[in-house]
Amino acid sequence: MGKTIMVETDFRAGERLIRALDEHNFEVRAAFWVYSESSRVWTLTIASPEYRRLGDLDAFRRFREIFDGIGIDPDELNSSDTMLVDANAPIVREVRRHTHTEPDQILSRPRGIGYFSVNMQEYDDALVYRVS
Repeated sequence: MGKTIMVETDFRAGERLIRALDEHNFEVRAAFWVYSESSRVWTLTIASPEYRRLGDLDAFRRFREIFDGIGIDPDELNSSDTMLVDANAPIVREVRRHTHTEPDQILSRPRGIGYFSVNMQEYDDALVYRVS
């Protein structure tokens, strides 16, 4: 579903989720919010090799267990605001072309990359926490 408006508390909630995933050894290679004008929503994209290693369903189950266990206010971040993808998904490769971070780094100030497209899907903005 995604968020229609991005505010500081949303960004902080995403940061909290990434830290929790790291603490639970759920490897996060990339994490960023993307906005599409066509859908008018922000979606937190989490890219992990767990997606391929465990399979999409088991990786999502493990992601949800961690997500549900940290008690983020659903008004700040809901699991429907997120998308779990493989670490080498086309959207991740495209964001990586624009910027990168150290593997364990989480940017506390969003790094925006502006417009990009992937497989004919247009994104008008991205706010990056990590992409390695």
